[in-house]
Amino acid sequence: MASININGNQFVYEEIKLSYDTISPLDTDTAKALLLKIKEIFDKHKLDFYLAYGTLLGAVRDKGFIKGDEDIDIYITDEEKLLSIIPELHNNDIKLFRYKKKYCSFIYTDRCYIDIYFLKPYKFSFFGLYCLSLAGYATPKKYFKETEEIEFLDALFKCQKSPQKILQFWYGKTWNVPIRGHKGYPYEVYLSIFYKKFKRLVKLLIGYKYWKNDKS
Repeated sequence: MASININGNQFVYEEIKLSYDTISPLDTDTAKALLLKIKEIFDKHKLDFYLAYGTLLGAVRDKGFIKGDEDIDIYITDEEKLLSIIPELHNNDIKLFRYKKKYCSFIYTDRCYIDIYFLKPYKFSFFGLYCLSLAGYATPKKYFKETEEIEFLDALFKCQKSPQKILQFWYGKTWNVPIRGHKGYPYEVYLSIFYKKFKRLVKLLIGYKYWKNDKS
């Protein structure tokens, strides 16, 4: 058992340890019911949330959940408001089973999982000048400047404006080509972006004329 503090009271919940080797693919009907219930409760409390990672990829590329995906991914910016409605989520059979600094997880009807990631400032790093922290990863701020709504599961859900751009950042240029298995953060893309940022900073510091023949 574990507990968190909610409005001065200790909320006790049962922890569950998960791994991709032990959980099963989503039941799409249950996953749809879970995400729509999350939307209903979050909208009631004016808690904005956004599709993320595999769920956003499925919504844009497949117009549904990715076949074989194991959980739902969304992110929020107001962690405190989420904390305040956890008891209501529990009353709707959406039960907390994991709470970390970077994200938390809920299980629905003992069958379907959702990860809720926190979008926060990226601290104590050069990357913080250009990035926010999503699930603990530095992600360029430019992707979060504007949002839009897309149709998914016969409802409207929020995501980044032109979501194809952040999907390319997360999954590389072939993001729209289905692959088998899991693919983590595309660090080759990640490092390339910050190399370009660093190069621009060097140009600024030493003077543009030195770089005038650089066409990159």
